[in-house]
Amino acid sequence: MEHVDNIASCANGNLRIVNDILDLAKLQHDKFQLVNTEFDLRSCIESALATAGAIPKAAKLQLGYLMPCDLTIQGDSNRLRQILLNLLSNAIKFTDEGLVTLTCQVMKMGDSMQVQFMVEDTGTGISWEDCKQLWKDFGQVGSSIAQRQCGTGLGLVISQHLLKAMGSKMEIESTLGQGSKFFFTLQSQGKIQLPPMETKEKRALIVHNCRQQIQRVEAHCESLGMKTQAVCSLEVARMLLRASSTVRWRRYNFDAVLCAAALFNGPDDWVSQLNISNGPPWVVIGDLPHSLHGVSNVFAVKTPMMQRRLRERLETVFNPNGTPSRAPPDMADREH
Repeated sequence: MEHVDNIASCANGNLRIVNDILDLAKLQHDKFQLVNTEFDLRSCIESALATAGAIPKAAKLQLGYLMPCDLTIQGDSNRLRQILLNLLSNAIKFTDEGLVTLTCQVMKMGDSMQVQFMVEDTGTGISWEDCKQLWKDFGQVGSSIAQRQCGTGLGLVISQHLLKAMGSKMEIESTLGQGSKFFFTLQSQGKIQLPPMETKEKRALIVHNCRQQIQRVEAHCESLGMKTQAVCSLEVARMLLRASSTVRWRRYNFDAVLCAAALFNGPDDWVSQLNISNGPPWVVIGDLPHSLHGVSNVFAVKTPMMQRRLRERLETVFNPNGTPSRAPPDMADREH
């Protein structure tokens, strides 16, 4: 089985190399045309993130994204996805531990909007000298770090060509040993989508021991029209949930608790201490811990956490017998 996996990996690697070379040839000879259609931006982002999350090394990292609201914009969704996937893949390759985050931010509203995309990692970083080599055909960073990339070095070059065709430009901020930021801005016609009725104005308690992960979950909840409060441990969550059940604190009642799965690792019997079966529903982020198997009122969302997955879980929790509001088409579930 291991030999089959190795053969498949090599075949996929060779196919990527051929596709990179063909893409570059088309771009250099102006035999390339962008498609301009309206598409759901979050679906495009989550599709790229899902593919990047399948890279074996990604399982060791905290991979995720931040996006303030749901948008539909005009442009070439497949080529934007290609750019984002190139950036995410590179970030994963050069990050041994920590975070890889894709951030999407709306910079300007009106008849048109400016949307900034940034992929940030906590990896090896790039020296100023190597930064200048990144935009050259087949260029890679120097020293032993480059040996780990195992690619053509065309991904960033192709992305830069694509962005030029889109009227934009890739930029980089990096310090050797301190990680990197790759970012670009697109201008497009677009519109913001309203949050679903099932989740609007609901209150969520977020329990996580990582500040950056809290920010990601908060962003997903806020894009769904929810209000949030975050704590860093199950002990604090227990006290807050007990207080919210009293008359004095009833206005702080929570409709759901979103909690990192890793916090349940350990000898403590949190199921009984938190009275999980009789309180608000719990959505566990990650693989469901053994201690929660068979416990009622508990649901799980896989990582890297997608807003679509969270939305589906919450719609089921808040409206178990109803028909959920229609979500945008999800590119993450399509064939790649």
